[in-house]
Amino acid sequence: PKHFRHSSPSPVWPTPQPARSYTWWMPRHPPLVHFRSALPSPARFARLHTNGLHPQQHGMDISFLCVSTLWGRNCLKEEAEAKKPIIGVNEEGKKYTYDAKKVQEKLNNHDYTNDGKKVVFLTFDDGTSKTNTPEVLRILKENNIKATFFLTGSNIENGGETAKDLVRQEFNSGHAIANHSYSHDFKLLYPGRNLDMEAFKADYEKNDKLLKSILGENFTTHVMRCPGGYMSWKNMDPLKDYLNENKIASIDWNALNADAEGPKKNAQQLVDFAIKTAQGKEMVVLLMHDTYGKEETVKALPSIIKYFKDNGYEFRTLV
Repeated sequence: PKHFRHSSPSPVWPTPQPARSYTWWMPRHPPLVHFRSALPSPARFARLHTNGLHPQQHGMDISFLCVSTLWGRNCLKEEAEAKKPIIGVNEEGKKYTYDAKKVQEKLNNHDYTNDGKKVVFLTFDDGTSKTNTPEVLRILKENNIKATFFLTGSNIENGGETAKDLVRQEFNSGHAIANHSYSHDFKLLYPGRNLDMEAFKADYEKNDKLLKSILGENFTTHVMRCPGGYMSWKNMDPLKDYLNENKIASIDWNALNADAEGPKKNAQQLVDFAIKTAQGKEMVVLLMHDTYGKEETVKALPSIIKYFKDNGYEFRTLV
C-alpha cells in the first residue's frame, strides 16, 4: 500500500477469519508506518474487529491496526456504559436509595413499620424554583443527606436555564429525581375529580421527555407522585394498570409539614406539624414543597432534619 515505506514487497493480507485478535491483520515483518491525519474512531475499529471484517475494505488506515485489543475493548465498554439506562439517581446516589415499590406497598397498606429500623424520606414537590430550591440543596449538603425531588415540568420551563441547571445540580449531588407531572393542572388531569387517563399519560410523558432533555436521553425515573396525591381522586384503576405495566411506583406520603394545607404557617408551625404527623412511625415519607412561596419551609428544614437525626432515623431516597 502506498502509505507503507518498506523495501520488501507489499504484505499479503490473509482472508479475514472470525478471530478475536488483531495479529492476523499484521504483516510478518511490520513496516514503518505513515500515519494519516484522520483516523477512524476506536469504537468503529473495535466493532469491525468484533465482526471479523477487514478494515481496509471499510476505508480504514492500516496504521490504525497498531491500536491494541485492550483499547478497542475499552472503547466498546465506554460506549455501552454511555448507553446504559440511568434510573432516578447517579452513581453516588445509589448508596442512599430504597426500593420505591416496597414503600408504595407499605403506604397502600397503612403499614409504617420497618423491622425496628427507622427510615425517613424527605420529599419535595413542584420544583425546581430559582428562589427556594438552591437553599434546600444548600441545607441538605450541609447536613450530608439526600432527598427525593418530585419535579414539575411547567415550573422548570418557566424558570429557564437556571431552573434546568438546578435539576442537574440535584441529580449531580446524588439526590433522586421523580416525576410530578408537567402541568400540575387538576382540571386537566382529573376533570370532575375523575382521572382522564389520556390527558394524564400525555402530561406525564411530556414531563419525562423534558427530564431526558436535561439529564440525558438514557435518564428515566420509575417513581412518580400524582398531583394532589393518588389517594385524592376517583376512577384511578387505568393509571394503576399503566404504572404496573411500566414498573413505575406511585408514592404518596404518610407525614407532612402542611406547607400547602390550610392557612399559611410560619417555620415553627411547619416543624411542629411534621413532627406530629411522623410520630410513632418507623417509616416516614414526609411531604414538603420547594416551589415559589415556600420560604418558611426552607427556614423549617434544618429543625426538621435535626428532629429525625436526634431520633435515630436514616435518610434515604426513593428509586
